[in-house]
Amino acid sequence: MSGFRQFKVTEEALKLARIAGMYGNVAERVATMARQSAPFTHPRANRRFQGFVLRIEGDSVIGIWRYNPDIPLDPSITPYEPLRPPRAQEELVHAHDKLSKK
Repeated sequence: MSGFRQFKVTEEALKLARIAGMYGNVAERVATMARQSAPFTHPRANRRFQGFVLRIEGDSVIGIWRYNPDIPLDPSITPYEPLRPPRAQEELVHAHDKLSKK
């Protein structure tokens, strides 16, 4: 595969990939996803592959998150923080609503 661009996967990206549910040879899976990804315009991620978005700088993957188009990515979160799963986001909203009513 010498004709394909090679990507390095940072330790932080490996950690985020595992949080997102990836297992096995995570580094190789993420590198393959990066090679096959399409451009994605967002302040947080710049590539997309199936249900994931990635942040790539140069030849390094520095972040990866699951992507659900119904849940907007929060641009105020730095690319180094993992996205909260939808259930955790819902719990935060409910907790905030309860506190607001007091």
